[in-house]
Amino acid sequence: MMSECDTLSTADQITIAWLIAGHEGYGIARALFNLGDELQKRGWRTIVIAMQDGELTRVCRVHGYEVITLGIEPPPNLSGSTARRMVKYLRLLNVNRRARKPLIETLRREGVDLLHVMLPTLVRLAGLAARGSGAACVWEMAGCVGRRVPFRLNQRIYQNVCARYGILPLANSAYTASTLGTDRVEARVFHLSADAERFDPDHVEPVRRDDLNIPPEAIVIGMVARVIRDKGQREVLQAILGLLDHDPPVHLLLLGGVKDASYGEGLIEIAEQAGAGERLHLVGAVDDPERYYPIIDVAVNNCLTPEAFGLSVIEAMLMKCPMLVYALGGPAETVIDGETGWHVAEPDAQSLQIGLKRALDDQPRWVEMGLHARRHALAHFTTVNQADRFVAFIDELMKSRIAETPLT
Repeated sequence: MMSECDTLSTADQITIAWLIAGHEGYGIARALFNLGDELQKRGWRTIVIAMQDGELTRVCRVHGYEVITLGIEPPPNLSGSTARRMVKYLRLLNVNRRARKPLIETLRREGVDLLHVMLPTLVRLAGLAARGSGAACVWEMAGCVGRRVPFRLNQRIYQNVCARYGILPLANSAYTASTLGTDRVEARVFHLSADAERFDPDHVEPVRRDDLNIPPEAIVIGMVARVIRDKGQREVLQAILGLLDHDPPVHLLLLGGVKDASYGEGLIEIAEQAGAGERLHLVGAVDDPERYYPIIDVAVNNCLTPEAFGLSVIEAMLMKCPMLVYALGGPAETVIDGETGWHVAEPDAQSLQIGLKRALDDQPRWVEMGLHARRHALAHFTTVNQADRFVAFIDELMKSRIAETPLT
């Protein structure tokens, strides 16, 4: 563990631990590996501490990370009715009580300098354990702080927890930061990143349109996201079906697991009822989305509620794909309207159709916009410059902790 006179110039002495539940999905995994892998290259020791074994712990081990499991049930998701949330909150307090001591012991034993947490339900536990072990703590806000609870209760809770335990909140977009508020602490904007080597159109073997039954002359609109209601695939499909007379024909390619069979079947039914079943291509989940971007002309991110960041947006930009995005939330910050893509006023079919027409009118500029998109992503959203920002934030945090330590 670093002494109080050390700074991050001795980076080989830094041990960072990610505190996870163990069952998190693709987005958390990618955020962890994108930052963690780069910190490893800089000499940081990176470990993962999980509440329980799950899919993410399995993936972390396969990825080569050291994983320590506490064997305690993960925190509940605080969703549902007010009554259900209260019951879950009591369970959460019990989880914190049971996990605090073994987590502190683990942090001390492993010499952890910095505890990194993403799930909001683990933030209080992380703060308690970091204070008990002497580690610093950072909360990388993977999503927005909910505003549906009356009297800004969510914001007040997280503000108080961060202030009490000295937790530095890093928000993945200015929009995410705004949802925390500024009562006692202020989140720093910390945009996510993607692997510029993996998402490099000059070094991937693209899939063929023939393999997906897509005509060579078609214009392909692509979406890389779980196929669920909140991601807005239905609205994009409806907008495309309003362009059936366009020549060449416009097709929709969906890459992502279908989490609700009825929703996926509903998309197929909508397309078939319009006599355009051949325009919709449901591929399912893929491990190599970079191979599909070369056949996508325009990529779309259309979350019906503002997306906190949108990692697929950055991946598409690195692959020279201009993006069509909802003009609120993280994607509105990463996509430059009219230069690297287009903004739409609302994520509904009418607004999307206007946005698609605008994109189609810009077809002569697609190559230029794609090149600009990759240059913009390389300048701002790669793992290297994300790690640079992270090290600067942590250097500042460590120095402020040293300044606040009373002399003995």
